[in-house]
Amino acid sequence: SRALGGGPAGLRSATFPGAAVERGGASNLTVTAPAGFSPASATVAITVTDLTLTITPSTVGPLMAGGGHTFVLTVNQAQAAPFDISLWTNATLEVSVPASVQMPAGATATTFQAIAESTGGGLTIYGKLPSALNNDPVSYHATAVVTGVVALTVAATPSNVNIAPGTYQTVTVTMSVTNASGETV
Repeated sequence: SRALGGGPAGLRSATFPGAAVERGGASNLTVTAPAGFSPASATVAITVTDLTLTITPSTVGPLMAGGGHTFVLTVNQAQAAPFDISLWTNATLEVSVPASVQMPAGATATTFQAIAESTGGGLTIYGKLPSALNNDPVSYHATAVVTGVVALTVAATPSNVNIAPGTYQTVTVTMSVTNASGETV
C-alpha cells in the first residue's frame, strides 16, 4: 500500500516495486482511491511465469579424452538473488560436470566446464532450475548432447620423407578431433 495524499501538489501517480513471491496463475492487484474521494479503482492482472533454462551449444563433439568444453547456461530473466542450477550427465565415467553452478544475481548467463574423462559414445548433460523458479514436474529443464569422447590420434602424411638439403616437402598432420581455438599442432 502506498499513499498518494500528502505528497507534493499536482501528484497524480505513484510507482512501487513488486516482487513475485511464488509461481502460479494470474492474480489481480487492485488499487482503490482512499475514502472521501469519489469511488475509483484500477486493476492490474499479474501472472508469475516459470523461469526457462537453455544450455548452449546444444550439441558438441566429439570431445578429446582429457580435454573439455565450455557450455553456457542461459535463463530468460535475471533474478534479484543468486541461485544454483543442478547439473549431471547420463555417463559420468565419460564426461564430468560440476554438481551445480551458481547464476549470479542480476545475470542471465553463466558458464561451466565439461571435462571428457574417458572414451565412449554419445551422452547427455542435464540442467535443472530450483523448483521455486520453475515448478514444472519434469526431471530436467535443459539438455546438451556430447556426441562422443575419443582418444587423440595424430597421423602425418607422408609418414616417411627423404629430401635433399635446401629442398622442402609438405607434410600434412591430421588429428582425430578438431583442435580448439589457440591450440598448436
